[in-house]
Amino acid sequence: MKALVRDFHELKEVIKAVKVNLEDISLNFDNQKINMAQADRSLVSFIYLTVKASYFDEYEFPEKKTITLNAERFSKVLDKLDKNSKIWLEIKDNNLVITEFSDFKVDHTIPLLENPTSQENPDIHNMKWITEFTLKTEIFKKIIDKFKDASSITISTTDNINFFNDNTSDFNSQAVVFQNDDALIDYNKQPSKSRFSIEYLEKLIKFANPKIFENVKIYLSTDFPLKMEFINDNIIAKVLLAPRVEE
Repeated sequence: MKALVRDFHELKEVIKAVKVNLEDISLNFDNQKINMAQADRSLVSFIYLTVKASYFDEYEFPEKKTITLNAERFSKVLDKLDKNSKIWLEIKDNNLVITEFSDFKVDHTIPLLENPTSQENPDIHNMKWITEFTLKTEIFKKIIDKFKDASSITISTTDNINFFNDNTSDFNSQAVVFQNDDALIDYNKQPSKSRFSIEYLEKLIKFANPKIFENVKIYLSTDFPLKMEFINDNIIAKVLLAPRVEE
């Protein structure tokens, strides 16, 4: 059970985003993909990640296999690899072994953890949203960054898409994406309004890397989880964030 990849930059950046949100991760391998579906400890956010077999130069996982490992350790190993090297990922002797080939060969061994008991995850494929819009990933990151000193952000959709905070005595900010803006790729113009934690949203938008994902598709309904989809030819990241509901 092993896979070869010559350009691992996208994998490295996606795992960096994962480790900001999750401590330990369970990866499911089969003959078509590697995927994970996992909530954070507080059950406020949820990450569904798929890396297709087509991402790899060689991919040999004929049998289904689930492993659990520390996300920080995995990210640190990927981060220190020579960018010009090729790497093998192999499950061997209760370890994930990452073998780096450049001017010399190096084995990096990450011990596997006991697989946790299965948890009931949200049925992300059958959830329904009212509002859908697609933004340039870089623009979406810039908008959220404007609210980094607030505790929450409200997203409201009418003719335009409004982002604002109205729960602080220090300042009020508002950003508007107009329907004819170049940053707005698609918009179904349905009304919704929900408020979300900036703390958790800032962690989840670590996936918003414009070098990997050009656009982000956002799904919104009133007082309902926010869904963000980051998709390219080989990697799919879908993330959910529970709303802050007024009492």
